Amino acid sequence: MTEIRQPIKRTSIEKKQKIINAGLQVFSEKGYYNTTTAEIAQIAGVSTGIVYNYFKDKKDILLQALQVCFENTFKPILNALNQCDFRCDFEGSIRKFVLICLQAHNTENKFAHREIMGMCMLDQDAGALLNQKENNVINAIIKALSDNGITAPNITAKIKILYHNIRDFCHTAIFENYSENYINTVLNEILEIAKNMFFS
Repeated sequence: MTEIRQPIKRTSIEKKQKIINAGLQVFSEKGYYNTTTAEIAQIAGVSTGIVYNYFKDKKDILLQALQVCFENTFKPILNALNQCDFRCDFEGSIRKFVLICLQAHNTENKFAHREIMGMCMLDQDAGALLNQKENNVINAIIKALSDNGITAPNITAKIKILYHNIRDFCHTAIFENYSENYINTVLNEILEIAKNMFFS
């Protein structure tokens, strides 16, 4: 078996990144199970042998591609928490957070988004990677609230409920092409849920 290389040189790092990008592209277009390593290599412009220098197998490419994809999605969501002042403007901060989540989930390629979420439901390791990223966001929300002096009994359970409502709204909005009026209506409902959780 070929030893997996950790690229050090710039050209090697770029080559590995091309394979990851090609994997994400083909998985998104054809689905994981309909994709071959040879197809990924062709899109990346490398030989199949080169792919196995950097990855154990097709699933290894999938997990590293999802890691990149999730970093791109969740980084702006985590950064948004630094812009929120929950103590002085709770409603405005929740609204800003939801809109940034919506923007982070928005994609021109709806099929790609559907395929990626499907992969996470079908593959245990992919699902665990998504859960880890989502738990990071949930913990960051709890910390941001706590830093602003906002707490509540069973706060972890409450934030999970709130986060999953926001996430499901974002996912549905991608495919339903919600109007601005409807988005505002849902936003107002999410705000009511949040206020009831912490201030009722």
